[in-house]
Amino acid sequence: MTVEWRRTRELMRARIVALGGEIFADIADHGTVTDAAWTGFIERVAKQLMQRPGPASDCALSLLGDSRPLRQALEASGARLMGEDAPAFRVVAVRRGLTRMRNAAIGGSEHRAKTWGRLDQISRSVAGPDATNRCTIAHFRLLAEHLREHHASDRNLPRTIITIEEYFAEFCADCGPSALDSDAEVERPFLPVEADLPELARSGRFLEECLSQLEDEPGTFVRVHFKMTDPVEFSTSGYCQRQNIDRRRFYRVLEDALSALSTCLTTKAEGLFEHLTGFQSGSEQWSRNPGN
Repeated sequence: MTVEWRRTRELMRARIVALGGEIFADIADHGTVTDAAWTGFIERVAKQLMQRPGPASDCALSLLGDSRPLRQALEASGARLMGEDAPAFRVVAVRRGLTRMRNAAIGGSEHRAKTWGRLDQISRSVAGPDATNRCTIAHFRLLAEHLREHHASDRNLPRTIITIEEYFAEFCADCGPSALDSDAEVERPFLPVEADLPELARSGRFLEECLSQLEDEPGTFVRVHFKMTDPVEFSTSGYCQRQNIDRRRFYRVLEDALSALSTCLTTKAEGLFEHLTGFQSGSEQWSRNPGN
């Protein structure tokens, strides 16, 4: 269940971060976003999710029915959504908002808040004098070991690094992006391992091929936004200011470009899957054999 939730959360996070440029800019400038702009943004995210049907997408779409926790988490980040560490802050804020959306949907918010109260106390005890530096994978690992050893009979407390990290991401106001976005050490069993599938090294070439199919301006916007220029000369805001480009127009063009990239990369990935396995992709197989 944890793996499936993380799959759904990362599916939503990727689309929200990719499509949210204009929303992030509005919040950074004004501290909030209008209801109309937010509704339009959620509709665009939903449209992207519907292009790739499946269990994770179905779950994600159901959660979007009440997106207020996500909006609140983004608005709480304010100007940091467009600051120097904006990419990391966006990821953390979106993850926190999505976790709160899930908990509100399953009615577990009050219970989780009580569990966090106990977990927070235990965490501070384990951290000792260094209690101000708890938002790290190293601390989550120590805390998990302590809970398994000293609270083995308490079923309400988390046991794994993954679930502990989720509690901190949701409740700990001191946890910034440097810790919660650097959890590469945490096992993510649903992700392919490049060592097990060497052909995944083609992904970089796939990206370049898809980028080359974009027109000059959209392609440039993508490279600037994701700091793919060499050298990295400008932030997104700095580039817009230097080129005298309206920031909202930048994000509208970027959104269309990312949608085109997604389609291109999906097509190439499905072709690679068929080459490696001999199986047709799900969408093509269904269209050719709708009765199976």
